[in-house]
Formats: sequence, structure tokens, C-alpha cells
Amino acid sequence: FNIEHLGNASARYGEAKNVAQEPDDLADKILQTESDILALQEIYITAPNHKNATLNDVMDRLNRRAGQDWTYMLFRNRDTFDDSQVTGIAWNRDRVSRSGAAHRIPIDDDTPIDFEWDRHPHAVKFSAGEGRTDIVVIPLHMKAGSGADEREQRESEADMLIEALDEVRDHFDDADLMIIGDTNIRGSRETTADKIEAAGFKDLLPANQTTVMFGFRAFDRAFVASDSVELRSSSQKTFDVGEDDREDYRKRFSDHYPIVVTVQVMEDDD
Repeated sequence: FNIEHLGNASARYGEAKNVAQEPDDLADKILQTESDILALQEIYITAPNHKNATLNDVMDRLNRRAGQDWTYMLFRNRDTFDDSQVTGIAWNRDRVSRSGAAHRIPIDDDTPIDFEWDRHPHAVKFSAGEGRTDIVVIPLHMKAGSGADEREQRESEADMLIEALDEVRDHFDDADLMIIGDTNIRGSRETTADKIEAAGFKDLLPANQTTVMFGFRAFDRAFVASDSVELRSSSQKTFDVGEDDREDYRKRFSDHYPIVVTVQVMEDDD
């Protein structure tokens, strides 16, 4: 879920500018998606311990009102002092457990000219229970923009991530990888998705589906390891905003819709 500029309402645009998202709204939306793990983008650090004050309240509401056990972590950007638009991950400990610490993927992002991977990717492993499905989730927020330079940067980011994935598999001793988030992919002329698929992943994005409120753009995508038995039946859909009309949703939530990926829970085949 790319929650547009969460923690910096002045950076939102159009009718949503200066409208801060409310914790009750976000908690309701998360509950509606029936998610157990939530990849996050565009979060600002606004609370101690590298946290977001609104997300702190969202977790509190999920746990008090719904009787669940949610927690979250936010990752550090390429510039570790940059507290804007970070990525992160939240999960319901009633349903899944984290297996070890988050892993900052060893990408050589010391590229002062092109600035690949400003939102440095991390990987986190989760388990649905002892001997059951486990999954390594890599939340992404790739370079935004419609120009040729931005497209080339996303393609370069894909190359850099792909090169590091063997290390991720070795680190977690697991090949059940899911890459998910805001790819900012702009269409068929761009090879970013093709590169990830060629590296052994299946793009779960349904055909002719937009995931944002501006134009027809399929930015938000999930890729799963093609050879993963546990992930082979996974599917993606863009979450229906239900009774919220477009203008209301745009103000209260984001310019992106949540995408939901269903994963079958089965015996761990590793």
C-alpha cells in the first residue's frame, strides 16, 4: 500500500494537499483487505525510534478494536539520514511470525550521478507456522518519473536488485521470494518488468489493470519466484475501494490503491 506522503500532508497534491490521513480510516482499510503482511511505501519518519506517528496509532487501533497483534518496521533510505518516503512492512503476529531480522540487501548504491535505489530495498522473512509456508518479502519503491532518464534508472535498479538476489536467498536459506510494491513502471516500452521476469519471477499483475488514480498506470505489482511451489498459485488484485467514491478515497487515503496478493498456506517445501 503506497500511502501517499504519510506524515507530510503538505507534500500531497490536488484535492488531497494538506489533508492528513486519519488512523481510523487507515485501520479500517487494512482490515478490509484482510491482509496479514503489508508492504508500505511513501512513509515519513515522524516519531522516535524511526517510526511514523500515524502508523503508531493505526497499529494501536488494529490491536485494540480488532483484537489482532500488528506491528511494523520502517527501513532506512539510501541516505540513512533521509526520513522522507521510506519503505517498510507491517504484519499481524496472530497470523504470521517474522523469521530473523530485516536484511538490508547489499546493493552497491554508491552512484552519486544516477542515484539508483534512493529507497534502498530490504528483505524480511515470514512464516505461517512451524513447517508451513514461509516467504521472503522485498518491498519496493522504484524511481518515479515518465522521462527516458527515469525509465533507464528503473531498468538499472532492476539489474542491481537481480544481481543481489542470490545473496538474499543464501542469507535466508530460502528461495520463496516475493518482490512487491510501487515499481513506477510506465508501460510496454519499459523493460523493468521484463528484466525481473527473465530473472526467474512471475509478474502477478492482471492484464489491463490500473493501480493508481492518475491516468492508466500499473505501478503497483508483485513478482513471485517462478520455481516456488509455495507461491505458484499466488494471485494479485487491486483492492476495490467499495463504497468510497474516487474523490473521497483520494482525500482520505492515497493516489494509489492497495494491491492484495493471495498466497496459499501449505507444507513448507524447503
